[in-house]
Amino acid sequence: MSLLYNKLGKLFKKLLSSALAALLFLSAAGCSSIITVNKRLDGTPATTIEVNPDIYPPETTAPETEETDSIEEPEVTEAMTLPDGAEIVTQPAPQPLGQVVPVTLQDNFAIAKQYLDALTADDFGGVAVNIMTSDASIFMPESAGDPVDNARIERNEMVEEKYNTRIIAIDTPVSEIYANTRLAVMSGDYYTDLIAVPQNWLGSFAMSGLLLNLRSLPFTNYKAPYFDADAMAQTTTQFNVWGAYGDLNESPNYFYCLFFNKSLIESLGLQSPYALAYNDEWTQDKFREFCLAAKNAGYYGFGAQLDEDAVIDALFASSGENYFTTSLGRIPAQRTVTANVSKLVERMRNLIYKDGVAFDGGTGSYTPNGARAAFYSGKMLFYVDHTYMISAFSDMNDDWGVLPLPKNTASQTYYYSYVDRTMPVLAVIKNSATAKNAGLFLQAANAASYNFIEDVWYDELARDVIRDGDTLNMLDIVLGRSDKGRTYVDFAVNFGEALPYIGDAGYKLMRSCVKTGRDYAAAVKAVMPDVAKMSAEKFETKKPAAAE
Repeated sequence: MSLLYNKLGKLFKKLLSSALAALLFLSAAGCSSIITVNKRLDGTPATTIEVNPDIYPPETTAPETEETDSIEEPEVTEAMTLPDGAEIVTQPAPQPLGQVVPVTLQDNFAIAKQYLDALTADDFGGVAVNIMTSDASIFMPESAGDPVDNARIERNEMVEEKYNTRIIAIDTPVSEIYANTRLAVMSGDYYTDLIAVPQNWLGSFAMSGLLLNLRSLPFTNYKAPYFDADAMAQTTTQFNVWGAYGDLNESPNYFYCLFFNKSLIESLGLQSPYALAYNDEWTQDKFREFCLAAKNAGYYGFGAQLDEDAVIDALFASSGENYFTTSLGRIPAQRTVTANVSKLVERMRNLIYKDGVAFDGGTGSYTPNGARAAFYSGKMLFYVDHTYMISAFSDMNDDWGVLPLPKNTASQTYYYSYVDRTMPVLAVIKNSATAKNAGLFLQAANAASYNFIEDVWYDELARDVIRDGDTLNMLDIVLGRSDKGRTYVDFAVNFGEALPYIGDAGYKLMRSCVKTGRDYAAAVKAVMPDVAKMSAEKFETKKPAAAE
């Protein structure tokens, strides 16, 4: 039985000892246990929710999706299907007091184990799988104790047992990984089975000819639900896919969300942002409207723990718009700016520089310095920061919640989450002699990570931090666990430092237009011919002789 079930079982027994509270809630809603979600500084409960001893993932039914760039892959295989007779079962959770939409319970640990069990078996003979990485903690925690680290260790043990192997991840400066990878490719010597490098470094490895095309990596199927195929498409050049994104590396540590002050929302008489988000109406226009209302009442509209360029990048990322179009067999091409994107850039300029709603700390211009303290003390309506900072507000006096970053327009299919450029992306070294083991491990470790690592974190949040169950539903969107949410990854971010003209024509040009008011559509149109010419020189479109 998983660590999660053991922990929640103990919590369930402890909570039942409060007979009076249990009686009150059982008579009202017929629930099995009750938990105080959090308390204010004065010790009074912020709210209570009814808790079933399980975790709160979203429902798994997927809506029809729009046509997007994707990776061509073979038909459905065992890697993305459950074994015969296995079922994914969801059930409605008891609805917390004042919650807009109930959370849904699902045993993701069991599902992850089923995905892992369905994969090809093999025996590595005790030989370890080595990962040189810029962040070893998400692959191999240093020690047990923290519940999330315990879950990662349990994940590793499942994979190690299946393949008779050990998982070793070593923290290494990315410059050192790059240098050693070059030496390994030139000499033919073994260096490591996989590397996991910041996504803005991936292009440097790929354009230097150091990486294996992941389409040729054996025993992999990137259409499996625990891989992020849309993100991987943004690592594509010609007929190659260079980086792997999935449940193994897309750690909450690297995601950003939007915190909001619920008490201010109520006192200002504004609509529930939760209801707007559920109804796909949480847009940047609404965000701006709410920020202006806060300003008019004497509060800051929004702030962020991001520098000026990054806050621009985050708001652009939430639109889901990519700077370049990528697909197999084609040269990455700069995208023409649509009317909606032009409006987006103009709106961002107003929000950050003209409306007077951005936190300035008394300096007269946007600054991240002091923004977190301003939100904590109730002086700000919205605040952008990493999801892991949620615990910093556990004892905040005002009620608060979490949202995804707003869409550009209501017609946008998904909410997109901004992630750090330093988030590690997995890759395999060119001409690797251990490609078979690398492929088996990559598939298995992602399968065994399927949603259940976050479930353990959710358990901690529900017990000690959050004020309502809607926060968990919103985190599902932010982390891409819900069909409403996606992780924003862009070719220009992956390759913009290796190929400076890509970065210049992508995010740097967009930032400049937001800051200066220059017409973004005209600016892109002016550079497109030169960008196309340089890309034609850099990228070979001829299909390899040995088709992969």
